[in-house]
Amino acid sequence: MSVLLLNAKTKIKAVELTIDYLEDTQFNFSSEVCFNIQQILEFTIKYVLEVKCVEYRRSHDIEYLFDLLSSVCELSDVAIQLRNVADKITKWETSSRYDEGFIVEPYTIRETYNLVKMFYQEVSSKYATPTIKYTEQQIQWCRINAPDSIKHLSDDELWDIMSDSYYRFANDV
Repeated sequence: MSVLLLNAKTKIKAVELTIDYLEDTQFNFSSEVCFNIQQILEFTIKYVLEVKCVEYRRSHDIEYLFDLLSSVCELSDVAIQLRNVADKITKWETSSRYDEGFIVEPYTIRETYNLVKMFYQEVSSKYATPTIKYTEQQIQWCRINAPDSIKHLSDDELWDIMSDSYYRFANDV
């Protein structure tokens, strides 16, 4: 599994462990949940961009990432719904950590999380392939076609990220 998808899956687990405590007045779990929701979406979009061999600048801007994504593939209905609230979700990344009194209605958080989790599941089922041992030819293809930002990775790490792309595009080369 890709590092990005693994990170998204870890954040999903973190949300699932904390989302039932949104109304807790002793702690501000909404900030933690909102931050993790933004991260799940960011990691998931970046994963698809890497599968599609699209370079992107280092950014937490969900709107920017969706714009790149929509330039290389058709967005699902769930992705379109998330794209429509991308600016709000982007603000959660910083506001949840730094703005005193950060509050989002629990209903909004739960609805957004449900969409983000559905998007993650769509991406996982469509693009993730099981990691298997690779051949030298496969690694050479990955080295040639990988974004510059990941070409420095070890063969194992590169294959983990690029294997999906290899299976989708190598025959087209």
